[in-house]
Amino acid sequence: MTCAVFNNVRMSGMLTVVPSGRIKLDDEIRFYENNQVKLERLKTTVGLSERAVADENTTPGDMMFFAAKNLIEGMGIDVN
Repeated sequence: MTCAVFNNVRMSGMLTVVPSGRIKLDDEIRFYENNQVKLERLKTTVGLSERAVADENTTPGDMMFFAAKNLIEGMGIDVN
């Protein structure tokens, strides 16, 4: 296991990005080999009935850029 130690630093901001699209797990039953028991177990274990999805034109890089831009602006950091 890798361990990194940083002295005299602090985390001063954090931001998460979650896509606005939603897919209900019940609509994805075909991925669970038509096994309703597996799907219900997943929903109970995870505690969710849907998952977030980005549209086909949004990349992880787009979401990272959006998060970084909003975090920098929200914290009033001068990028220069």
